[in-house]
Amino acid sequence: MKGKTALVTGSAGGLGLSIVRGLAAAGCNVVLHGLDPVATMHARCAGLAQAHGVRVDYRHADLAEPHAIASMVRGIADSTGGIDILVNDAVVRHMALIDGYPVQHRGMALAINLTTKTAPPGLTRAVAVEAASDGITCNADRPADSALTSARSLCTEP
Repeated sequence: MKGKTALVTGSAGGLGLSIVRGLAAAGCNVVLHGLDPVATMHARCAGLAQAHGVRVDYRHADLAEPHAIASMVRGIADSTGGIDILVNDAVVRHMALIDGYPVQHRGMALAINLTTKTAPPGLTRAVAVEAASDGITCNADRPADSALTSARSLCTEP
C-alpha cells in the first residue's frame, strides 16, 4: 500500500472515512470524496496527512453527473499521477416507503447507487478477465452483512 494512491468515494464521513484512515495508516496516499464543501474538509485532510505522513486530498464532485466524475478523475491523475486503488463507498440514502419516496431523489439515487454499488463488481469481473493474461489481478469488495463486521474491525473510528 505504501506510496499507492487511493480514491475513496463517499469518504467525507462514516465507513468511507474509516476506510481512508485504514489506508492512510498503511502508508497509502488518499483522496477523499464527497459533497461537503472543500473548506470544511481542509482540516480533516490536514489532520490525516499529519497523523500518517501521507498525501491527503479532497475532491468535491457529484457522482450523478458524468462530467463531474471525469473532471475529478482527471484532476486526481494530474495531481497524483493516477489512481491505484478505487473504493466505491458513495451512496444516496433517503429513507421512505416507495410511494413516499420523493421523485426528485429517484434519479440521483439510481445514478449514485447503481454506479457505486452494482456496476463495479460486473466491471471488475470483466476487467479481471481481460487483464489476467498481463498478470494483473482485479478485485471488488462489496461487504455483505456477515463480512461487514470483519471490514469494520480493520477500520477505527476516533
